[in-house]
Amino acid sequence: MLTAIAGEVGLDRAEALRILESSAFTDEVRQDEDNAHSRQINGVPYFLFNGKESISGAQAVDTFVVVIEGLK
Repeated sequence: MLTAIAGEVGLDRAEALRILESSAFTDEVRQDEDNAHSRQINGVPYFLFNGKESISGAQAVDTFVVVIEGLK
């Protein structure tokens, strides 16, 4: 399924399968998990803006606009 999606977006399906079956990105994934844990993120979707402002859960576009405008 993931390899089919990879192919649909223009990625090489065989390469995607090779990566999925390997541990090539294990360290990067663990770093992302550790970062999320340290920020007490325990669900998706979660959006972090400039390391300061965040939005969790499905939100209206207006919510994103308010946060992004507040970063300026």
